[in-house]
Amino acid sequence: MGDAGTIFTSTDGAAWSPTAPPSAPNLRSVTNGGALGTRFLAVGVGGAVMFSDDGSAWSPPSTPPPGLPDLARVIFTPGMYIAVGATGAIAFAK
Repeated sequence: MGDAGTIFTSTDGAAWSPTAPPSAPNLRSVTNGGALGTRFLAVGVGGAVMFSDDGSAWSPPSTPPPGLPDLARVIFTPGMYIAVGATGAIAFAK
């Protein structure tokens, strides 16, 4: 994952293919979790969030209100995602 929403996917962990969802923001971190460990969540610049249930097809990026801090890292804990970022930002999602 990276700038302009570029996301790399692989079926074998050796060969990787880039995709760039339209209008995607610069992304900084991705994790997976959820009930079966299959929901991927990515966070990035301006508090943007994207998700995928298979790692290949991604939701359109969220459109957070202007001025939200950049999110730099996301993890999954039992039952929720936690993201942290600039200026001490913390975000939670179930």
